[in-house]
Amino acid sequence: MQAQTPQVLAAAATGIDGFIRRYRLCPDSFFGSLGFAPETAAQPMSRMDLDLYCRMMELGAERSGDVNFGLAYGQAFTPEMLGLIGYIAINSASLGDAAQNLAAYFPWHQQGTATGFRAQDDLSWISYRVAPDRVRMRDQDALVTLGMFRNVLRHAGGEEWAPELIELEQADNGTRAEIEAAFGAPVRFGRPTNALVFRSADQGLAMPKADGTLQQLLRCNLQALSLRETGPCVTEAAAEVIRLHLKDTTLDLDLLSDRMGMPRWTLQRRLQDCGTSFARLVEETRREQACRYLEGSGLSISLIAEELGYSEPSAFVRAFRRWENTSPSQYRKAFNALRH
Repeated sequence: MQAQTPQVLAAAATGIDGFIRRYRLCPDSFFGSLGFAPETAAQPMSRMDLDLYCRMMELGAERSGDVNFGLAYGQAFTPEMLGLIGYIAINSASLGDAAQNLAAYFPWHQQGTATGFRAQDDLSWISYRVAPDRVRMRDQDALVTLGMFRNVLRHAGGEEWAPELIELEQADNGTRAEIEAAFGAPVRFGRPTNALVFRSADQGLAMPKADGTLQQLLRCNLQALSLRETGPCVTEAAAEVIRLHLKDTTLDLDLLSDRMGMPRWTLQRRLQDCGTSFARLVEETRREQACRYLEGSGLSISLIAEELGYSEPSAFVRAFRRWENTSPSQYRKAFNALRH
């Protein structure tokens, strides 16, 4: 059965006690307000609530006065600190294998989360998204996790390695320069998912001292912890694949079933068990992402239509009127008026 409150392995909080001390925060007050025992972080295979973990990052930003608290924590996080999933990644044969293993095995490390990997032409994406209906405050966590991902890939690419692009769900809160400096890459806000984008040519970079036998043992150990959520509903995982491929003209049920690694008929049945279908899921994902783009990005209506896979902006405008009973331009204007 799916856990009511998503869990994450406590390795994700490795070193948090020492890290908050850098900001001269009182550990007793900080952890006491969260109801968290910091010694839990010293037990990397124990569990903690994902919502509590995300609130910990947000509280760090609030009390330290550093809006980039999560960014700094993630940048300092070595692959080994990430526990089993980190060791699995650095014992992959190459940078590309590490990215794919992070995406594939992250559900055993953290619940309530969709991760994905795709390569298209010269670029590759590793994406990360905490389900918004399960964890509300997650902006700091996104920066933490992408920082962790970058450090894993640097294990193969070297200290000077940098991604090509960082994509974030959140709106720009005035920290663009700091984020771009930390990652060494431009950032786009208001995107469908959080993602680290890198050159596909880098996939072949070898991981130093990778041990395939050790990696296999680590994968078995991670899976044996049984943290991955089970159940018939696969909508969040399917929606993550759809978000990554909305622009692709080849997006169909066959592509979705191939990316999710299950037969077409099995996927159809499991979506039906969740009360949805491929067509409905594409529609819902487009609607969700349309609102996100209009609220959090400066993209033009025509570019948003393109991002959502519409051949003509007029088709997008008609669809949006059907969803929201207003035009995209009017929706954006009303949202900006409320925000200011």
